[in-house]
Amino acid sequence: MLNQIEKIWTNWQLNSEPCSECPDNDTKNYWYPLFGLGNWNADTMVVCDTPAYNIENIEYRYTKNHLTESMIIQDFKTFAEKLLQERLDSNTNILIKILKSIVLGTNLTVHDLYFTNIKKCGNISRVQNHEAYAMCFKNFLIELEVVKPKNIILVGGKAFNMLNNLFKFTDETSVMELFKIPTIFNSHGYKILVVPHWGYYRRLGKIKEYAKKLNKLSRRFVC
Repeated sequence: MLNQIEKIWTNWQLNSEPCSECPDNDTKNYWYPLFGLGNWNADTMVVCDTPAYNIENIEYRYTKNHLTESMIIQDFKTFAEKLLQERLDSNTNILIKILKSIVLGTNLTVHDLYFTNIKKCGNISRVQNHEAYAMCFKNFLIELEVVKPKNIILVGGKAFNMLNNLFKFTDETSVMELFKIPTIFNSHGYKILVVPHWGYYRRLGKIKEYAKKLNKLSRRFVC
C-alpha cells in the first residue's frame, strides 16, 4: 500500500501522469490527495465518492509546499493514523458520526474499518467529472487488492456506479431505490451494501433518521 501511496504522492507533487492529465487537476496545487484511513487489514471497507475535506474541514487544508516540507512518504501511515484519531476525538465531524453508526451495536469499533474514496482529491471544480473518477479508480482497485475486505459499503451514487460497472451485481441504477428495500449483494467474493450519501439527508435535516437506518442495516451486514 505504501508503494502505491508513494506513487500517487509523487505524481501529485511533480504534476506528472496521471495527475497532470486529470480533467479536475488542481493547477494551484492547493488540494492534496487524501488516501484511505483506518485499518489496512479491515474486513469492512467503507467507500465514498470523493473527499470533502476541501469544503467542510478547513483545518485539513494545506498547500503543497507545507506538506512536502513537513512530511515524507514513509511517515504517511503515522500521519493517516493521527488524522483519523483527531477526527475520532471530534464531536462534530460528520464522517466519524457515520462510521460510528456503522459499528454501533456490533463487536467492531471505528478502528476496525477502512474508509476511502473512489477519487483521491476533492472535486476542485465542484463538479463531478466522470473521466477524473475513472482515472483515479485504478488507485482504488489497488486499495481493494491490498485490504482484501469481506464487506464493502458503497456510499453515494458515484461509488455505486463505479463498482457496479465493474462487478455488475445489480441492474438497478438508483441508489435511493436500493435504500428503500435494502439488499446485500454477493459478488466476486465480496458482500456489498449500497446506501445513499449522508449529505443528501443532512441537507433535508434527516441525518439522525439516516444514521439509525444505516446502523440497522450494518448490524446485519458486518456480522
